[in-house]
Formats: sequence, C-alpha cells, structure tokens
Amino acid sequence: MFSTHRVLAWLIMNRSPVGINPFVPGYNLAPEVFLGRDHELKKFCDVLNRLSKGTPLSRCIVLYGPRGNGKTSLLSVVEHRREQFCNDTKQVEKVKVVVVRPEDIRKAGLYELITGQQEPSEVERKERVQGRLQIAKGELEKTVKLDRSPERISKSLRSLTASQPVLMCVDEAHLLDSDTLGDLFQGFQTAASSNVAVGLVLSGTPHLQTHLRTINDSFITRSDLMPLGRLDRESAELGLRRTLERAGYTIAEEKAFSEVVDETQNYPYFVQLYGSAIWESGENMGVTRVDNELIADAREAFIHERDTMYQDRFQELVALGLIDAAEVVAGLFEGTSEPVDGSILVGALENSLECTNGEEVVGDLAELGYLWPREKTDSYEAGIASLMSYVSKEQATLRREAERYWKRT
Repeated sequence: MFSTHRVLAWLIMNRSPVGINPFVPGYNLAPEVFLGRDHELKKFCDVLNRLSKGTPLSRCIVLYGPRGNGKTSLLSVVEHRREQFCNDTKQVEKVKVVVVRPEDIRKAGLYELITGQQEPSEVERKERVQGRLQIAKGELEKTVKLDRSPERISKSLRSLTASQPVLMCVDEAHLLDSDTLGDLFQGFQTAASSNVAVGLVLSGTPHLQTHLRTINDSFITRSDLMPLGRLDRESAELGLRRTLERAGYTIAEEKAFSEVVDETQNYPYFVQLYGSAIWESGENMGVTRVDNELIADAREAFIHERDTMYQDRFQELVALGLIDAAEVVAGLFEGTSEPVDGSILVGALENSLECTNGEEVVGDLAELGYLWPREKTDSYEAGIASLMSYVSKEQATLRREAERYWKRT
C-alpha cells in the first residue's frame, strides 16, 4: 500500500541537492534539517528501545498540538530517520514503525496497514460440481478484513508481531470516528497487557484529548500526553539557515535575516513557508545571496500565503461562532508576548460578550490552536500572535464597512 505522502517522503529523502526546493510547507513531510524536538525524540527513542527488547508499551502516547506545529514531521522522522536520534540504531531498527492516517484505517485492516500487503483468507477448497468453479489447492482468495473489535485487533497484533515488534502511529487521529478510535485504543492496550510487543501513538489537534475523553473517561489517564508547541527561536533560526546553506545560499544581511526569523514566530509551518519563498525568489532572480532585495521579494510571497491561511482560520472562527470571542482574546494579547492567566481570559469573555460560559469558550479556542495552554499552569500563550492581529484588523474592517452601509441606507 503506497499512499501519496509515502511517495513524496521517498522523493524528498532521495532528491538531488540541486534545483529542488528543500523546504516542505504543508507537504506532511519532515524538513531536511529537523531541530528543536530533542525532548520528544528522546521519548520516542526510549519507546523504540523498550519495544525492541520485547517489552510492550502499556500506555498510549497522545501527541497533540495546533495545526502546523510539526506533528506529522515528527512522526516521519521517527519512521524514517531513527539514526538521527537514537545511538543504538541497530537495536531500534528491530521495531517496525508504521504511520497511518484515518483514510488508511477506513480502507484496510491491520494486516495490510502493517505489512503493506493485502491479507489472504484461509485457503479454500471447492470441488467442481456441475460446472461450478473449483479453487485449486494453494490458491489464495484475497479479501480485505477490517479489524473493528478490540478482541480481533488484539488477536491480529499477536500474530503480526510474532517476528517483529510494532509501533503504530495514527496521524490526524482526531478525525477518526468514536467507534474506530475506541476499538483501536482498547485493542492495542489489550494486546500490550497480554505481553505483545506493540505500542500505539495517537497524534492530532488539541481536540484529540476531548475526543478521547468523550469515548471513555479513562483513556486520557491511561495515556502519556506529549504536547507539541512552537519551536524555540534558536531552532527556528538554525533550521532556516542550515537548510538554505545546504541549498547553496549565503546569508548576506544578518539583520534582515533575523527579521525573517522574527516573522516566522517560531511556527514550524511559517519557517518552511518563508524558507520556500526565499528559495523560490532566489531561483527566479538567479541569485543565491540572501540580502535585503531577495528577502523583500520573498516577504511578499510569504505574506500572501500566510494571509490566505489566516483568512481560512478567520472563516473557521466565524462558522463556529467564535469570532467575537477571538477578537476579545486578541485584545488581551495585543502588545505583549507574555502568557495571560486563564481566569483573566474567562473574565474578559464573560464581561465583553455577556456570556456565562467563558471557560468553555477558552477551551474551544484552545482546541483550535488559537490559544496554547502552558504546561502545569492555568495560563495561555497566543497560538500564533499575528493571527490574533489579523482577526482584530479584519473585525475592525468589517465594522467600518457595516457602518458605511447603514449610513448609506
């Protein structure tokens, strides 16, 4: 089974270094230079070492974070680049890492997902009677078996891991229906409790936690949570710089380049998007010096793509009835990069919107990645600060247009 993103991954990893854009914004692939995720990769290395020794992963890993924070890239590195983050590569290579998406799970059973081959049924023997078809000895009738019950999933895993431990990573798991997600969770944990060398990683937006709690209150308590926020500035800067240098570019204007890094806000998607724009501008202009002129050209393309994404997010907030709340929250973050206490957010929402469910609204905005909760505190950071600025600007524009309309009528 060869999905499109697996083919793209192969092409990226095997590309010629000349003439191909090394940046991968929105391609569901790991960038060439992957930095800033040491803590998460250490955790995955520990998991792979454990599985390689035949010890099951008794707790599910729930990897969550806003869209564009690099969850899919992280899973791609775990699947394809173990030598970059594990010292004992020979040991962890014993584990089969499988990254699947909801559409894969809907189409195939565990056998096909893990082995890449369609599952054969038991050999059928049929005798030819009055012209009916006989299936010859040894011939296999191919069928797709959708493993739906936890018991069958556990049984399949015991058979499939007899020769090799398996770590299955489900990307975009928040898009799975409740029955499938619940059965998958229970099936893997049942297998692990029976000493089957398997592990399960569920990756998705912050809504994934709510989805799991809705299915079964105990799912979160039986999981290890792995939040994935934005990069630190050093990793964002080094990732951008090293990728450009590997592609033959030189940073000629350090001040202008530093401003580019600032504009990415350490958001992994923006790092790739801006890097891609710089590379494309360099190709179009026939230059490899990253100077003020090249950056100015790239900035125009970056802003266009960024604002297109922001417009989509804005419309999403409108459709969910959260745009007024998003504007109130944006006002609290205006002019500051510091986190805001949850109680202040709730109070501002309830006072401004005259609502009584401020805490629920904060939770809804956090699930969308508009807000990002800080670990072990009751405070929040802006998911993407410039998205909040965009929301404020668009709302102000819409109000002015509405005022002009009513004046005319």
